[in-house]
Amino acid sequence: MKSGDQFLDIGCCFGQDVRRLAFDGAPVQNLHGCDLEQPFIDLGYDLFLDEAKLPRTTFMTADVFADESRLDELVGKMDIVHVASFFHLFNLEDGTKAAKRVISLMRRRPGSMVLGRQMGNKVAGEMTRSSGGLAYRHDPESFKKWWNDLGESMGTKWDVMVESGHRPVLKAEKGEEHNSLMGPGAVILRFCMRML
Repeated sequence: MKSGDQFLDIGCCFGQDVRRLAFDGAPVQNLHGCDLEQPFIDLGYDLFLDEAKLPRTTFMTADVFADESRLDELVGKMDIVHVASFFHLFNLEDGTKAAKRVISLMRRRPGSMVLGRQMGNKVAGEMTRSSGGLAYRHDPESFKKWWNDLGESMGTKWDVMVESGHRPVLKAEKGEEHNSLMGPGAVILRFCMRML
């Protein structure tokens, strides 16, 4: 980023990852954060007390599913997109729409990168969310195939790296393991996709 690469954090919440990069020396003009809710961005400034160092133009509110949004300003301009705890919120169809939006933001050059983490499962498939509705939980193999298929549909090729790790588990009353947050079989997927 010090040499000009542009970074976007989708679903940035309080903007802590953007702020860490700025603290580590990334030029603020190369940093962007996006969230659906403006109060998260405002609370980030209240929490970190850094409005003098990090201009409000660093952050925007936008909906990845909207036909028109402030994300349109970034189409084809991002070198690195961070997507954490995001794709797992959606069913497969909506997750695919969101991922296509992310790919549309990428600069079309080798090395452009999408990275992040999300909830997954030991066995890929639709899961019922605790708040209702369905969400798709990938395993590493299904995630890799999903992203490669997305790339092909959008005229891009990717080197996809994905690994899984376990969340802390609690013992259920009958001795069955269950995940404290996401149910049986839940894992964390960490991924990094580089455009070829």
